[in-house]
Amino acid sequence: KTNMDDYMHMNLDKSDEWIRNERDTFEKALSNVKRIFGRIAFRRWDNKNNIWRNQIITGLFESQMIVCHNFNDEEVEILEPKRRRIQRAMKTFTRADGEEYDQFFRAGTNQAGYFEGRIKAISNILNQFLEE
Repeated sequence: KTNMDDYMHMNLDKSDEWIRNERDTFEKALSNVKRIFGRIAFRRWDNKNNIWRNQIITGLFESQMIVCHNFNDEEVEILEPKRRRIQRAMKTFTRADGEEYDQFFRAGTNQAGYFEGRIKAISNILNQFLEE
């Protein structure tokens, strides 16, 4: 809570241009996530019911947004046609019995190490498709 409070206080008197830039940055990240992950963005696979859960997972939201924020248009254009394969990789990663997923996204989600682990996990998944 303190970090968000500090952020809000520091940015209380920002210009309209600064606010537009921040909004545009957020919207660009969201667009990149949608283009790369499609309908499974921010969701995990449910092995029991054999479906993508409809619930948005906070840890997936933050990690996918942060990682995809850093991609330029060329990288998104490389990843977008690989969406089905990326979705399969995410299915494997987020399955109900995934140890790494449990560690980074379910247990101790507010700890810095787990936050960094979430970012690295999503980054590793996407980078393997960029490097092909």
